Order: sequence, then structure tokens, then C-alpha cells
Amino acid sequence: MNIYVEPIENDFASLLQKRIQIVHKDKILKEGRLMLFAIKDFYLTLQLMPKDSKKLIHYELPYPFKYSNQKDRIILSYQQRHFSKDDAEIEHYILFYFINNPSKLYNSEVFINKFQN
Repeated sequence: MNIYVEPIENDFASLLQKRIQIVHKDKILKEGRLMLFAIKDFYLTLQLMPKDSKKLIHYELPYPFKYSNQKDRIILSYQQRHFSKDDAEIEHYILFYFINNPSKLYNSEVFINKFQN
């Protein structure tokens, strides 16, 4: 029995040793078997074993503002509205005072597609 602090950890634990695909804006970022994962310093670190190689790939994603687990995928949301909880004043403050050069993931979603082995 696995006991984790965060619900997201339980969902990623169920993906261990399974083939996944990380997709952003219809582009495949990484693909392979999930060997290990860790959450540290606001980052989700994944270690993937690609199909055509025996060398592990390390891939880091920022911790999402919101996530949901569906039958065939996990959705990591980096949308500003989830961070600000639809508070217009906070959104205005973020937009005009903090966002100088946002990440490519800002205001978008990343999909972790699950595959049967």
C-alpha cells in the first residue's frame, strides 16, 4: 500500500512502469515508460525510459496550479485563472506587475496521456 501526502502523488504512482506521453499544445514533449517521479521545490520531476534507448530521460515540469485525473490522461493546468481563483484584482496585478517573460506553459495545459502496456 502506497501512502503519499499529495493526491497527485497517488495518481503518478499508478503510472509507474507504464508508458506515458507528455503533450503540450498538440506537440509531444516526451514519451516513454515512467520509471520514477518526485515532487520537490515546486517541480514535478519525471524519469522516463524511452522505447528506443536504455538511458533515462529526466524531465521537469512546474507544479501545476490545478490538475485532474481522467481515465486516459492526467491534465496539468497552468492557467492563470486557477492560480488567482477568478479574482479580477489578482489577475490584473499579476498581468501588469509580475509577468515579464512567462514560461511557455503559462496559461496553458499539459496532458499526460496513459497507455496500456
